[in-house]
Amino acid sequence: MVIRMAAVESESIQSANGKLRQGKGFEDLSSEELSAVLDLMAGNMIYLENMHYQYINGFIDEEHWETNRAELRQLLNRDAGWRNRQLEFCQYFRESFCAEIKAAVERIESSK
Repeated sequence: MVIRMAAVESESIQSANGKLRQGKGFEDLSSEELSAVLDLMAGNMIYLENMHYQYINGFIDEEHWETNRAELRQLLNRDAGWRNRQLEFCQYFRESFCAEIKAAVERIESSK
């Protein structure tokens, strides 16, 4: 939640999200906007990894995890370069969460 509140308060993230919603790509962001967005996305990945841990240990139900899974797909779908970096960073996540990342990437790429 703190990550999401920080995003609301960040002018760089607000500016970047405005550009991204207009269909512009990461290459159209200023270095400050790009840095802020990538940090936010990385924080969201850590959050989702934690939610996955809670799911596989029975602390949250299937319905809750499905919403998080949809958020994971949306996050990975934003930029191909960033998506590929997450596959490289799988070594820093638990193996079961890495499997979720790989499955989401496969779904994204097969739908294109």
